Amino acid sequence: MAKKEKNTGMAVVGIILPIIPLLTEDKKDPYVKYYTKQGLVLWIFDILLWVVMNFIVRLIFVSIFSFAIVSFLNMLIALVIIALFIIGIINALSGKEKPLPLIGDFAKKINI
Repeated sequence: MAKKEKNTGMAVVGIILPIIPLLTEDKKDPYVKYYTKQGLVLWIFDILLWVVMNFIVRLIFVSIFSFAIVSFLNMLIALVIIALFIIGIINALSGKEKPLPLIGDFAKKINI
């Protein structure tokens, strides 16, 4: 009996658009579910950081200097988020369950 192949394609979709696997039968696949949970946490993390940074901009936007600092921090956060998406995609394509840095432990606690 042949070993079942991992559904890496839907695992990648789970990282990028976690709602898609949740609407399909692939939500029952443990491998897809693992990466869907990581994608969900990554999106939540991204949205929360966006809200916090926008709040900070409105709170301390008193000078061009503070705006430059917040803009630089926004750019760094965006690069970290993009890097996490890329790492997640690479991990999903590898066929192994590897947690994402910073958010992997949070994803394990989600029950979907």
